[in-house]
Amino acid sequence: MPNDFRKQLMMGAALILGGIMAVSAGLYELSNELSSQAAKIASDRSSVVQRAYALQGLANLKRDATRAQAYTAAMDKILVTEDRILHFPDWISGLAGTRQVTLNFSWDNDKSAAGADAPGYYGFTFDVIGSPQNTLDFMKDLELNAPQYLTSIDTFDLTRVDSNNYRITSRGKVFFKLN
Repeated sequence: MPNDFRKQLMMGAALILGGIMAVSAGLYELSNELSSQAAKIASDRSSVVQRAYALQGLANLKRDATRAQAYTAAMDKILVTEDRILHFPDWISGLAGTRQVTLNFSWDNDKSAAGADAPGYYGFTFDVIGSPQNTLDFMKDLELNAPQYLTSIDTFDLTRVDSNNYRITSRGKVFFKLN
């Protein structure tokens, strides 16, 4: 009988211990599965967020396309073709005469070809000597009021020549479109 009791006690303890181990193994597997599912959910959520950003970007591009067409049309009206750039020195000389300043103009080696989606340009340098008001008016007309050409002034150096005259030494670009 004492042997039976001991045997039953061992058997009960083994069953309890086996049950605990089985439940622990089940919980461990469930935990791994839950972690795997949580990682998959996080990955899917990240993918959804990325797709939402991509869709928002596409919507913005479509919305901006009509505005870009308006700007492209405006730029097309402003930009001259490359063959018309040959007349730029004559125009700037005429502007210098109108503003009563002395002009020394030359092309430099800075140039870029026009593409389908970007204008080209030719770089130029010039010196202008004249009264303060006349040189200022010349620069305003050159950069802001040029009806035929789109220009930019990249460098600008102003020095006093004498009590009545100033010299402006500058580099700039005149832009053109494809023919």
